[in-house]
Amino acid sequence: MKYHRVVVTPEFRRAAVELLPGLDEHVGHWRMLGILMFRTQSGYSRSMKTLLPYDLILDCYEDRSRRKSAHAHLMDFSSDVFQVELSGWIFNHYWLPNESRSVESMRPPKPLQQLVRDELASESSEFVYLDDGSPVSERSLKKGIKQGSGGTNDNSEVGIGSRHDHASLRVLSYLNTLPSNRFTQILNHVGEARGIAKLLPEPVRTQQLSLLREVELRPKPAYSPSERSTRIYSDGPSFLLMQADVRDCLIQDWVKLDLASCHLAVAATTWGDGLPLTHAFLEGKRLNSDQQSLWKTLADHMGIPLNVETKGAIKQAVYSLIYGMGEDSLNQFFEVELVEASGGFKHFIKQDFMAECWNQRRKELRNLQRAGYGIDAFGERILPPRYENATLNWRSVLAVRAQSFELALLLPAYELAWKLPKGHGFQVMMHLHDGIAIVADRQSETGSLVKRITESVDQKAVELGIPTWLERQS
Repeated sequence: MKYHRVVVTPEFRRAAVELLPGLDEHVGHWRMLGILMFRTQSGYSRSMKTLLPYDLILDCYEDRSRRKSAHAHLMDFSSDVFQVELSGWIFNHYWLPNESRSVESMRPPKPLQQLVRDELASESSEFVYLDDGSPVSERSLKKGIKQGSGGTNDNSEVGIGSRHDHASLRVLSYLNTLPSNRFTQILNHVGEARGIAKLLPEPVRTQQLSLLREVELRPKPAYSPSERSTRIYSDGPSFLLMQADVRDCLIQDWVKLDLASCHLAVAATTWGDGLPLTHAFLEGKRLNSDQQSLWKTLADHMGIPLNVETKGAIKQAVYSLIYGMGEDSLNQFFEVELVEASGGFKHFIKQDFMAECWNQRRKELRNLQRAGYGIDAFGERILPPRYENATLNWRSVLAVRAQSFELALLLPAYELAWKLPKGHGFQVMMHLHDGIAIVADRQSETGSLVKRITESVDQKAVELGIPTWLERQS
């Protein structure tokens, strides 16, 4: 993960270095301060622990050759600035690249915490970059978009072989060349979104308010490709990284469309002999919208209520299983993120659909090892990467394949956007993995366009034999 520069007022930067002179010992300390205190690039668990990717720490210190471990850099930060202690899913000192670690504790001085609160309440229009104090200008913001556009990346970075016309590149180019002025509409809702963010618990509150500041400066998001899959990601802070309720407030004038239970549906079709029970359930739900949802079925099995928080955690558990997370890590996930679930992970995989998925996953991994590769939705071979100890990571093939199908399923929506005449079409304003948000050129045509989009995507799902469908979100 690449570090993206945090924006602050000049007053904040001056006050921070007066309070913590050790920040000037290394520019990486300034960057870590931004990540830890403003959180625009750190994630957080349901238990509200901040999550830091290993490679983000290294990029903060420009340690691309890995001369020092991330742990050593943070020990320097703790010595020079304030104490930070980490642990993570794997409880040892040897951190593999791209793995995240949770912040178990950090001890920023109370005056610094107050500085951050005051900063996020500031209505200043003058900003500098936190890491070096250089002024933020329209030119520097545009430079950041160009650097993150993915337009200069070759196919080796996208993991798609030698195909220069690959769908992921066309979608990436389309999204990154949308007119910036189409996104200014969301600024009308920043005040309302800020009100929602202020009611959230820490550290989510600080993160969401920090992201809102970034959106005010640059409302249009930039996208970049994944190194190994067809999935595309937010390149830097944007509304794509916001919590759903805050983001939905910002984009309330757009129409959101999501694929239903997409990755479970892909597994039900593409894994070996398939998942007949799961496939039948999802197909029944597709044909009968009144049927109980998968998420309610799983919540009932675990004896927990279904709400926004638990639904998100259950989804993460299902997708982690599908993407190949190991059994030990899945057990730990339930102990931390779904602690109220009866029986934990062992009980979770006793539910009919999850038992079927867990058993078939083992078979599918053996099938991939025998074949020596996987095949994605576009007919490209997927080769497993190697861990640093030289063993092959076959589980990652499951994730890369599933991600290719989410793009293949949504591609008809983009093809329709590219085909329709200007003035009577629509634009895809947001791409978020297995969902999109659109705006019609003419508001009066929104309903008919949404119908055409859903029909085209649903037809693709039928052709691929995948029991998913495109749902309009309220």
